[in-house]
Parts: sequence; structure tokens; C-alpha cells
Amino acid sequence: MDKKIAKNYIFTVAYQIFVMIVPLITAPYLARKLGAEHQGIASFVTSVSSMVVSYSMLGINYYGNRQIAYTRDDKNRVSETFFEIIALKFVLGLIGTIIYILLSFFYADYTSYFLCYMPWVISNFIDCSFLFTGEEDMKPAVIKNFVNKLIVVACIFIFVHSPNDTLVYLSLLGVANLICNLSFYPLISRYVTKIKVRISDSIKHLKGTLILFLPYATSAIYLYMDKIMVQSITKDITQIAYYDYAEKIINIPLILITSLSTVVMPRLANEFTKGNISKVNQHVVDVGIFSLYIGCPLCIGIFCISSNMIPWYLGNDYLSTATIIKIIASLIIINSIEGIVGRQYLTAIDKTFFLFVSYLITAFINIGINFLLIPQNGVFGAAIATVISNFVCVIAQIIYVRKNINIFALLVAFIKYFIGSLIMGLAIYLITSFFKPGFVLTIVQIVTGITAYFLFCLITRDRHTKVLLNRLKITKK
Repeated sequence: MDKKIAKNYIFTVAYQIFVMIVPLITAPYLARKLGAEHQGIASFVTSVSSMVVSYSMLGINYYGNRQIAYTRDDKNRVSETFFEIIALKFVLGLIGTIIYILLSFFYADYTSYFLCYMPWVISNFIDCSFLFTGEEDMKPAVIKNFVNKLIVVACIFIFVHSPNDTLVYLSLLGVANLICNLSFYPLISRYVTKIKVRISDSIKHLKGTLILFLPYATSAIYLYMDKIMVQSITKDITQIAYYDYAEKIINIPLILITSLSTVVMPRLANEFTKGNISKVNQHVVDVGIFSLYIGCPLCIGIFCISSNMIPWYLGNDYLSTATIIKIIASLIIINSIEGIVGRQYLTAIDKTFFLFVSYLITAFINIGINFLLIPQNGVFGAAIATVISNFVCVIAQIIYVRKNINIFALLVAFIKYFIGSLIMGLAIYLITSFFKPGFVLTIVQIVTGITAYFLFCLITRDRHTKVLLNRLKITKK
């Protein structure tokens, strides 16, 4: 792995490990203090808000990230690109905020919750972190977001004590994110110089953002529509809480993998503009194999420990969350491959039309299966629909890139790491019978799983494990 990519990955993962710890601390607290109903309200509001932001910004963050990566060897071009895109973003943000306010009154029962969360919506419209991502400089984002999360966690414990504090909770999330994104602006001078921007200069980027908007608009449908459909069809807001917690727990290990794809895309885009296609393709394979190295054991591991973990972690009221986790655990593997082979690679090489097609197919399949399964199965039907639709998406993308990417190498890696993960799962299953359910058993399961998988990798002389051990030896010296 390239040194700069490795450095950015370390920065990003260091932050994401902290991000993983945050919900581990706050989730059980919020589950008990807010209760399933009000946690469901918060989840519903955040899902609708995320969809509004996704549609309003027209894919401008991904476009900005890529364009900065394309031009970063010329500071003047970077400056022009940045200020043109940020001006366009402000205009789109104004339109999006108006739509958000109107929508908040449409959901009359939750208007106050939407308005309290509005600072979060505005914070996304002024976010300029795409500049740093495009420049492959993750340090500012890591530090700022770390401080933001730390303050939010402290405020949650200080101010959130009952279901009546749901408005306070949403306000905290919104205001903290707004302040964090504003704090990036004093740092932009290291990469850009002040220039005047004309409206016509900003509008020229609209076509590029719209092209990227198509795939991300369709992905937003199946990312957020499932919760909206569960609430609309079942009228049971508590089911959204079960699903939301399952997604959050699944996203904890997935963060390690998505962090890698985030830092890789600017490098892919930059190499692509230089015509180094072979390097681009090799980067994708290397990162894809590493994603499977992490993703397979995380998928099987979280599947195995969920039944024991949820009762002591969230409480017996959330037992349905364990079942949902088992259903959607495979998303760890599916999304790790889609993130590298699909989203990052196809965006970097400017093949966004097929990305749109794959997401459109996924959205239609997801909505169709939701209509079939949610009436009878509720939130479990939505979980099944999510897995099936995402699996179809990643298969379609793999078929499309098969002539450029060494899919066989990825398949061999998947088989190897999945077998190792199944052996790990068997070890977890065997050790479980010797302990009583509870916190201690979860720790034992995790330690057993890590040990079993690590031994498997040692026996098979896995390359990534060797690199990890060598770096640990260097660190000790």
C-alpha cells in the first residue's frame, strides 16, 4: 500500500476507531433514556433529513472531492475549482433548506423535531472538507471531527436524561456538526488563494454534479427509504429504532473498511488523470483484498455474538435488533466490495453512468421487495430487502468491471478469508457453551474469534498478517 495512502488510512482509522467507541458508549444509554418510541422518532427524523440533504446537494461532495484530486498539482486551478464549487453548494443549500422547512411541516407530528435538527442540515450545505479529502490531507478532518464527537458525547450525558430530552438530543447533534464544519474554513488557506467567483463559473459545474447526482440520488432511496416505508406501512415507530440500532452496530465494523475507500478515491482519480490505468486497477485489487481480509471475520463475528450481546447492551426491549443484525451482517462484506470496486473506482475513472444504473436497479428491487415483505414481516422484511438489493448491486458492478479488474484475485481472497472466518465462527460457537450469557461471554467470544482468525492467517502465511507483524516489530524497536 502506498505510504501516503497508508498514512491517511491510519489518520482516518484512528478517528473511526473513536467513532466506533462513541456509539458503544452512547447507544445503551440512549436506548434506556429515550426509549424505543422516541429513539424511533429520532431515527426517522435523521433518515428523512439525510435524504433531503442527499437530493439537495446533487452529489456535489463527491464531485468536489474528485475535481480537487484532478487539479491538485496546480494551486490556481484548485483555488478556482474550490470557490466555484463552494458557491454552487451555498445556492443548493439555500434551496435545500427551504425544502426541508416545508417538509418539516408536512410531518406535523414531528415538526419540532425536524426544526431542532435543522442545524445539521445546514452544516452539510457549508461543509468544505472535500478540499482536504481531494488533497489527500485527512489530518484536519480527523482532528475537527474528533473534537466534535467528544463534545457531543459529553453533552449527551449531561443534558439527555429522559424521552422528553429527544429535542435536546437532536439539537446537540445539529449544532455540534454545524460548528465543526465552520471550523474548517480558517484552514483552507494552505491549499487555496482568494479569488473572485462569477455565477457563470459556478454554474458550469452543475452538469458534473448532476452526472454524479444520478447514482447517489438513487442510492439514497434504498439507504433511507426502508425506514420511511416501515413507518408508513406499519405505523410502528419503535420498529425503526430496532432497525436503526442494528444498522449502527453493523456500521461500526464497516467503518474500518469504508475509511479505506474514502482515502483511496483521490489517489485513483489523480492516477487516472495521469493515464496510469494499470496503477489504478492494481490499487483497486490491493485495497479490495485488504477489505475482504477485514470484512469477512467482522461479518461472521458480529453474526455470532449478536444474540448474547444485545440483551445486556441495549436491554431486553431490543431483542429484535439481534435478529436484524443476523439478517444484515452480510452487508459488511457486500458494502466493502461495492465501496471499492463500485463507488470509488467507477467515480474515479468517470464511469458514473453505470454507477447510476446499478443503483437504480438496486433502488427498484429494494422498494419492490419492501412492498412485498414489510406488510407481513415488518422491519425484518426491510432488512431482507436491503441485503438482496445490495447483493444484486455489487454483482452487477463486478460484472461490469471484470475486464479491467482482476476479479479472480478478489474471489480467491474471499474464499480464503471466508473459510478462515467460518473456522473462527465455529470456535466462537464452541466456547459459548462454557459461559453464562452476559458481558463476560461477549468479551470471551471476541477474544476467541480474533485468536482463531489470527492463527488461521498465520498458518496460511497470509501476506497482510505478515505486514502487520513486521510493522509491530518496527514499532517496538
